[in-house]
Amino acid sequence: MTRLALAALLILAADLTPIAGSDGATVTLSAGSSTARSGELIHVTVKIQGARDVGSVPFTLHYDPAVLELLPTASQEGGFLKRDRTATTFLVSPGPASRPGTVLVGLSRLGGAQSSKGAGGKGTLCRLTFRARIPGVSSLTFSKAAVMDPSANQLEATFRGTSIRVKRRT
Repeated sequence: MTRLALAALLILAADLTPIAGSDGATVTLSAGSSTARSGELIHVTVKIQGARDVGSVPFTLHYDPAVLELLPTASQEGGFLKRDRTATTFLVSPGPASRPGTVLVGLSRLGGAQSSKGAGGKGTLCRLTFRARIPGVSSLTFSKAAVMDPSANQLEATFRGTSIRVKRRT
């Protein structure tokens, strides 16, 4: 099974529970501004720090679809997993129509456990782009999230969300 297929399978089928610990990685969401006006684009950066031997980071992100609109084609992979020129895969897909307000994200280094060591340190995993729709507040929270080594073993990790406030356009 390819690493991309594995990451997609983990996101869609597994109920991953983040393992919290003092020695693990921390994955955080941050927006350039926590406030936007209706119609504006919002770039949410997913960052990792304290990472060791990371092979993939699959997660589901939840948001309020009345307040924010996901623009999956405008989202971009960050440099963390590919910093040593390792080939990677990056998948951003809106969740099923039955669950509006979800986005499935898969980030993986390719090459398999035998030929690839994991990434370490800190850096940007990806940047997700949303459009502010109507006034309100939307939390952005992780679920089914994991930091995994190149052999797909779950590593200790903590995931921290954020929120975005949309104001009326003036």
